[in-house]
Amino acid sequence: MGRVAIAITLLGLWLLPTASLAHGVHLSARVYDATIRGEVQLHGDLPSEGVKVTAYGPDDQPLAETTTDAQGAFEMSVEFHPEIRLVADLGDGHGGQQTIRLGQESSEEKMDLRHVFAAIGYIVGLAGVAFYFLGIRRKRTLAG
Repeated sequence: MGRVAIAITLLGLWLLPTASLAHGVHLSARVYDATIRGEVQLHGDLPSEGVKVTAYGPDDQPLAETTTDAQGAFEMSVEFHPEIRLVADLGDGHGGQQTIRLGQESSEEKMDLRHVFAAIGYIVGLAGVAFYFLGIRRKRTLAG
């Protein structure tokens, strides 16, 4: 009886990661003027075609609905709301969601001091490389 219990336990552990990967749905979207564009991908960056994507306002009322194309991409027009919740529904409890807060810059779009110093460092570095090669050229001219 001990071997049967071990076999069942091992079988369950073997199947467990497969079941959890089925819920690995990734929804990402951005707002461009009055249009939301995004994509729905399954675990492993596989595009998901024909997925229903719904945009909800702050009061959980549907604002717009669309389905993804062959590449898993979608696009929908919505009226302005300070917060929009997107839900991708693959059925059978599978799906993903993302909340977009309008009027706030995301961390990807916000220009902070770190980016400014990085840009200045890049420019100074390029100038340094240019002066290095100009110096070598000048040395050759003076020596020759």
